[in-house]
This record gives sequence, structure tokens and C-alpha cells, in this order.
Amino acid sequence: NERLFLGDIMTLGELYRFALTRGMEVDPRGEEGVRRILAGRREAYGRLEEEEKARFDTERLTNPYGDLRIVWGKEQTEVRGLSVGLTPGAEEVVAVRILRNSGAPADLLISYSSYAFPSKVAFADVRELRAELLSRAGVSAHRAWACVQLGRPMDRRAEDIARLLDVPVLVAGSVVDLVSYAFLSQQVQEVERVWEVLEALWALPECRALGVPELVAGDVEGRAGRVHWGPLSEEGFRALAEAGVGTVLTSGLRKGYIRTARRFGVHLVRLPRDVLPSLGMNLLLDEIRKKFGELSVFPCANFVRVERDV
Repeated sequence: NERLFLGDIMTLGELYRFALTRGMEVDPRGEEGVRRILAGRREAYGRLEEEEKARFDTERLTNPYGDLRIVWGKEQTEVRGLSVGLTPGAEEVVAVRILRNSGAPADLLISYSSYAFPSKVAFADVRELRAELLSRAGVSAHRAWACVQLGRPMDRRAEDIARLLDVPVLVAGSVVDLVSYAFLSQQVQEVERVWEVLEALWALPECRALGVPELVAGDVEGRAGRVHWGPLSEEGFRALAEAGVGTVLTSGLRKGYIRTARRFGVHLVRLPRDVLPSLGMNLLLDEIRKKFGELSVFPCANFVRVERDV
């Protein structure tokens, strides 16, 4: 790695831009599709009055991901190590400060979830991406948008504490999802039967660390058909079933899922909680290691760290 020989240290800005580039590389909308989205935002921005422009989140003009944001910290901040969590909050911010005070290289907190750090997040853009993934599974565009439900952001105490203790924070939810989505798409590309889907999932170290995937509806010998995964509302699951998706992987099993799955002949696999975000975060961290060299990683807030060869 040339950077190591030059004695360079990764900065927060470099990490942010790497995550942005990586997300765009694996985005199923493709480079042209993402470019059109950004061009549309720039065109809309150009039509705004000056007062409206002053309130506009200009990061949206170059970044299509509403929850990839530097919540606190300067881009030139040097990063030798990361505290990484799926759902960190104020306690984890304090823990990072304690680690740093003890001499550990916990220079940055990376969060999958943006709900404890909402001030810079464009939740409409997060919803747009999730709706697009539903559309690509066969759900009509207008229905897909209505099916995506985002939780309500928490208060901003975690952000306040990050600012008071000077703990840099980066949220990266959508990019983590896209990296996971691209990886699993390859894993199930040639799969024909449901048992092969289960076998592919069980091969994931994250699954072995967190629990066994369980087929809760359907037939293990049945044809898998199109496979979809990710956070879903109950209406989103029904829309997928009606669109002819054959197998759905989910960690959040809602009340009507099994009934709907049986009605439409969908194979429903319940994943252990946190498998998919841990998978995506691990893959992203390994790519960061490959790009910038070895980093110390301090897992927290439900994240399970698994290193792959890079």
C-alpha cells in the first residue's frame, strides 16, 4: 500500500469520499441513473429563490445518499482507528471519548443507523433509495414509495455530546446497505432452490456468529425464484408477494408476514437480527483496509466484526 510507505494517515474526508464512491459503484441504479438523480436535484436547486437556496442541503447535489453524512468533525481529522456500531447513541459517544483518553486510537465513530444523529440526514433520499430497491423487485414505483416506512429520528442528545466531547461521527447506512445488497446479489445469482439460499446464508460468518437463518414459511425444496431482502414494512412485504417475488429474507418478522407468505406462496426466511447490516459494514471496512491500510476497529452497539481476506 503506497500510502503506508509515504507515512500518510487516512483522514475523515478521505473516508467519507471513499464511502460515497463505493456506494455509487455498487448502486443498482447504475452510474447513469445516479447521475440523473443528481442532475435533477441541481436543476431544482437552480430554480429556487435565494432564501430557499440558503436553507437547501447542498450536500444533496453531489451525494445521492441521504444518510451518508459527517455529523460532527473536520474533514482533515486523522483517523487511525474506528469505533463502529449499528445503533450507537450517547453512551457510545462517551465510550469513544473514554477510549481516546486511555490512549486507544478511537478517532471516529461510524454508525449504520442515523436515528440518533438526524440533523444532517435527508430522510426523503433514504426513502427514495429503499423504494427503488422495491421497484426493482417488481413493485410499481408509486406503491413502492408508499410501502417504505422510516422510523422517527431520536432526539439529538448523541449529537450534542459528540460536539461537546469533540468526537467525530460519520453515518453511512445506505452505503452499508448497498454493499450488502451487491454481495448477496452475487451469492444468490445462480441459486435455484430454497435450501441453496439457506446454505448461502449459513456460509456467512456473520450468520454463524449471530444465529441460524430459519425458514418460517414455504418449502425448503421449493424453487427460490426472485430473492429480496432488507428492511420492510408489512405493506412492503405484501407488495413483494403480489409482485411475484419467490423468497424474502427479513430479520423483522411482523404479525401478518407468515399469513401473507402462505397465501402467495412466498418462501420466508427469518434472519438473525443485525446480520445484514453487520455484513455490509464488515465488507465496507475490509475495503477501507485494502485502500488505506490496517486500522484498529472497536465494535460496539450490536455490530459483530468479521474480517475477510483483502
